[in-house]
Amino acid sequence: MNIFDSHSVLIFLSLTVIFSYWFNLLGRHWKLPSVLLLLLFGILLHYVGDYFNFVISDIKPYLELFGIVGLILIVLEAALDIKISVSSLPNIRKSFEVAFLMLVVGTVSIAALFNSWFGVGWKVAFINSIPLAVVSSAIVIPSVAHLSGKKKEFLIYESTFSDILGILIFNFLVKQTAVTAGSVFSFFMMTGVTVILSLAGAVFLIFLAARIKDHVKIFIVLSIMLLIYSLGKMLHLSSLLLIFIFGILVNNLESILKNKFISAGGNEIKNELLHFKLVVSESSFVIRTFFFVMFGYSIDLRTIVSRDVLLIGSLVVMILAVIRYLYLRLFAKFNLLPEFFVAPKGLVSILLFYAIPAQSVIPFVGKGVLFFVICATSVLMAFGLYIHGGQTKSSDIP
Repeated sequence: MNIFDSHSVLIFLSLTVIFSYWFNLLGRHWKLPSVLLLLLFGILLHYVGDYFNFVISDIKPYLELFGIVGLILIVLEAALDIKISVSSLPNIRKSFEVAFLMLVVGTVSIAALFNSWFGVGWKVAFINSIPLAVVSSAIVIPSVAHLSGKKKEFLIYESTFSDILGILIFNFLVKQTAVTAGSVFSFFMMTGVTVILSLAGAVFLIFLAARIKDHVKIFIVLSIMLLIYSLGKMLHLSSLLLIFIFGILVNNLESILKNKFISAGGNEIKNELLHFKLVVSESSFVIRTFFFVMFGYSIDLRTIVSRDVLLIGSLVVMILAVIRYLYLRLFAKFNLLPEFFVAPKGLVSILLFYAIPAQSVIPFVGKGVLFFVICATSVLMAFGLYIHGGQTKSSDIP
């Protein structure tokens, strides 16, 4: 029997999802990000494939496809957990401030390292630095599920804002031949237009969802979101804002509509929202599983153990850690546990890394450095969550 026939593939896919669930359980028990176990599983598959002479020559298209769908679902999942209220606004403002400053200062600092070390231009240095500076909501959201109160909210908000801001800034730098006052103004204008269009698109999707009476409405809405996102990317718009705004509006319909919410069938809407959250959460879990397994499969361990990779990766992690410590401790006056440790790199970092134009690639900053930084920051996060003990009270303020 051919070990790579259809039934064997289905068995493999099913076992991968089951293993991922088991990794999640182990991760919760050991306070270890399940992404590390998925990456190791992918690396193991790489060597098993070599043994059976089965090699996927170009995994990049699959990674990009699963990464984009995963990013949309993860941002949507995070937005569906955001409740806007007067009491939550300070935490949202603070998380946005930290996400923006950590991203900008981290990118500039890493770019300075690349500029001085490799002698590349500043624009190239910036483009290669953003993937290493952005915080991954794909890893943060499932990893902080056991926390409670404002610490959990802050970390989810920060990682989601970091994802969106990182993609916005990265796309801006890639598209511009030169960064001028005019190009910066144009960037903010386009971002404002995108926000307005996203609000209109989100309202349209909510109206459409209310009109669809069939039991397949959730995947119809998700399909339309994917369609609008892809069309927006083709028009060079920041379509991720649509996903984010749609999720926030859907989760805050009761607050927005108030009395009209009850007359419009509030209980029915709440039940549908619960189903929608469940579908998004489970779909995100499956897509995230295959994405990180495939990325682990694409890694050649020989590229990681080289002295240059270990040195560059260690310097990047140290730079980011020092910046985060100084800001949280000296300026923001935050409690360091676990906020200081929870800044892992992951899905968005990989997507942006693969989106770097060929002419802007720094040869010495390859998948090896990216893999090292992802693993190192994930281990740091695991350590922080472990010593924190998951005993944050709902009244704790970061």
